[in-house]
Amino acid sequence: MRTIQQMFETAVYGLVKQGKPSRDKHGCKYRGPNDTRCAVGFLIEDDTLAQQMDQDVFSDGTGIKTIFEAIPHEVARALGCSTANDVPLDFLDELQGAHDNCLFNDADASVFIRDWLEETRRLAWRWGLKMPADLEATEVTP
Repeated sequence: MRTIQQMFETAVYGLVKQGKPSRDKHGCKYRGPNDTRCAVGFLIEDDTLAQQMDQDVFSDGTGIKTIFEAIPHEVARALGCSTANDVPLDFLDELQGAHDNCLFNDADASVFIRDWLEETRRLAWRWGLKMPADLEATEVTP
């Protein structure tokens, strides 16, 4: 099972490498166009479940907490957690919020990454996590 620090690093690096948010005309997507992923989407190992989370019984933009309440065991398994009790739901909710807070600037990739790094620094501080050393002092100018 991954630690919160490992989940954090996976999401941070994933979005920095991707360089843009995961969304379509309807909003945020766990799995978006051109194989993009949102912050939580980088942690979901089950592509089929990720696609279901974006459609079916859930409307576009449904938060991880709502989905977890409906299908906790499936979400736990897709995150690589042993049980539903092992899912760090509050952390995932804040991680998702950090991604979503950056969407206002998604037209410019450098602005999105700058905002993402600012959001993740705040998230790291709140959760007692460490920013990856190679990203700690990264400045992205639009």
